Amino acid sequence: MNLTDHDLKQINESSLSDLTHEQLMEFTLRLLSDLKETRERLKKKSDRTNKNSSPNSNKYLPINHNGRYFDNDRECRNYLEYLQSKFKEHLSRNLSSRTVNKQVAIVGLLIDFLCSDCDLKKMDDITVGMANSYFRKWYLSKVGDATESELKTAVKKFFLFLNDEVGVGNEKVLNSFKRK
Repeated sequence: MNLTDHDLKQINESSLSDLTHEQLMEFTLRLLSDLKETRERLKKKSDRTNKNSSPNSNKYLPINHNGRYFDNDRECRNYLEYLQSKFKEHLSRNLSSRTVNKQVAIVGLLIDFLCSDCDLKKMDDITVGMANSYFRKWYLSKVGDATESELKTAVKKFFLFLNDEVGVGNEKVLNSFKRK
């Protein structure tokens, strides 16, 4: 993206009329580029949603779900803890209770990390580093009762669950699991 949210908020009729012809052309090209990129992302997301949609699609989203934007830490935490409880149910179908409890506990600390330390405002703001290396370093320095492999596995399963079962995908993070 060429234009940030801050850039877009600054644009009004007055600011556009102050631009020279060359500046206006440059701005228009940047805006056009952003529009094309946004439409392509929406198309990919729509294709992915249609491909993955089923009668159970979004069955885990809370009723008052408001586009995954969080106004504060509590809202972020409530939303993710709700999904964590559904993740636990999902894991319980195929794994031992010990494994389920371990992975759910790791995801609980991931939620703490994302909501408190990262000040998460929306799901799309989660970066590869936040979900992987930054979280692992944070976890090992605070708790240290799991191996890096256990952390990677729990985080990967949680993001795959969010994508496959909830329809809340984060392409950047999901693609990071496909490497290697």
